Amino acid sequence: MEDQIVEVISGIFGEIQPLGCMISTLSKNSRGYATKRRRINGEWKTLTVHRLVLENSLGRPIKPEYFCGPSCDVRNCINPNHLWEVSRLENSQYRFKKGRIKDVGSTSAPKPQKQQKGIEIIPGIRGEIQPNGGRICTLAKRSDGYAIKCTKILRYL
Repeated sequence: MEDQIVEVISGIFGEIQPLGCMISTLSKNSRGYATKRRRINGEWKTLTVHRLVLENSLGRPIKPEYFCGPSCDVRNCINPNHLWEVSRLENSQYRFKKGRIKDVGSTSAPKPQKQQKGIEIIPGIRGEIQPNGGRICTLAKRSDGYAIKCTKILRYL
């Protein structure tokens, strides 16, 4: 097939492939997506081309917390008919279905619990009693899943 280059949107060109994908002629980033530098409100920003094409096709910006994904599974495809606006959950489910991720966040088997050392000082905070009577916090888990390590817990009033 003879190479066919088309202008997808102003200043962005793609090469038409046999299966209908339009592969961007611009350089790709390390994740395989085509990028373009644009000046927005006086600042230069690097944007992914497939997002620019989808936003142009929709006539509006992509919703906050949403992604632009190619339905053809070709990261460098910028064919507007192959791009779709997708939520984080839908994107994860799609990636799971395609075998790109192992888990979507839920599992049927409970995770084994680690045996915790020390005594619970405050709900969720465990500490070890030192020979001098002081307590050292060993692990504090916050509700957002992060852990806090500290060196010494003095006294609570």
